[in-house]
Amino acid sequence: MRIRRKALAGAMLLVISATMLCGCLDDEEYEGSYGEDYADQDYDNDQDYEDFFGDDENSGSYQNDDNQGSSDQKMFAYDAKYGSSGPLEGDIAVVSIFAGDTTTSWNFDNSEDQELMQRAYTNLQIATDYLESNCKSYGKEVNFIYDWNEHPELLYMMDTDLDHNIANSDAYTYWANAREILSQNIPTEEILKSLNTDHIIYLMYFNTPLSTTVSNNAMCFEKIYDYDPPYEGCFFYMQHDNIVASPATFAHEMLHTFGAPDLYQAWEYGLTQEYVSYAESTNLNDIMNIQWDPNTIQPVYDSIVNEITDITAYYTGLTDHSDTVDQWGFEKNMYQQ
Repeated sequence: MRIRRKALAGAMLLVISATMLCGCLDDEEYEGSYGEDYADQDYDNDQDYEDFFGDDENSGSYQNDDNQGSSDQKMFAYDAKYGSSGPLEGDIAVVSIFAGDTTTSWNFDNSEDQELMQRAYTNLQIATDYLESNCKSYGKEVNFIYDWNEHPELLYMMDTDLDHNIANSDAYTYWANAREILSQNIPTEEILKSLNTDHIIYLMYFNTPLSTTVSNNAMCFEKIYDYDPPYEGCFFYMQHDNIVASPATFAHEMLHTFGAPDLYQAWEYGLTQEYVSYAESTNLNDIMNIQWDPNTIQPVYDSIVNEITDITAYYTGLTDHSDTVDQWGFEKNMYQQ
């Protein structure tokens, strides 16, 4: 779901923000206690917990509330049409932020928090491999630079005044605060220079309990004014609705930042309720429609079994044509507008 923020000033409706929000309610269709299923499931992760923190010389890459606001970073060079992510091609930096908020925090002396951090790393590894492979099948070379072991400048830890409980109900306030945090705490310009790329997205992970009902979501960008913040990224609530976040969820949210719409709701690009009903009735195995095994209706933690079909490939710019879009008469993607 993408929402343009607007404000009513006098008798005029003025657009006051260019950030578009992609709110994902995907996991609401899950049933049962998936938290327990996840706990018993093995996944490929050769990393020791200590490896995530590197050695002493890398410790300066991690920030907390004691040095929030220490960066003078306010803006950086970015593609004025697509925001910080740019198009889905070439090298793309992925910043990981393990964030505390008003009701949650991380304690990496705790084995459960260590496991969730490793889960995030593994999800990111599987998701980026999946995205790169699918992009290649469409003739696009994409390289996500995400590994904070090799690039410690991509890993941050901080306490924030965000409140994940309003992420869906008051997304505008939530993302305004998030953009300020990114502006003040992440040295984006330096990261882009060190990795020799112009494209970057930001992933924030929250240590939420299984009882959390807030859905994972993505912040997308549409430029209207020169001063509009270009930040694009995803917020992951590592446990919610009695499940643990899966690699497919990571890939789904990341695709939003490159233009992919949710296929389970009639909202943008002229998607109709008729199409949404069609996708649901046929159990369309597109990652923007479902993020679980279409046969078992359960999340998968060691791979991604969902596809990037022609409609998602088109809206992310991987192809300039989609039979589905033509058949249903949907709008052009942002790369052709």
